[in-house]
Amino acid sequence: MVNAVGMREEGLNRLQQSALPMVLIDRKIPDFACDVVGLDNTQAATTATEHLVEKGFEALLFSERAAGLRQHRDASG
Repeated sequence: MVNAVGMREEGLNRLQQSALPMVLIDRKIPDFACDVVGLDNTQAATTATEHLVEKGFEALLFSERAAGLRQHRDASG
């Protein structure tokens, strides 16, 4: 398992050339033949927003991942 966040592609390419099996964590690299385990940030923000609204919160502030907040807002009117 390789935490690829912040890792340069040159380093990842060296790892790939080693022919060791690996899984990248939280970063998909185009044209890099490897499995990836990651987080769907938009869905996570949507789930968090739905939970807070269900608990009665009305004023929400998200400083990141605003797409999930907008998705819930648009879906619920």
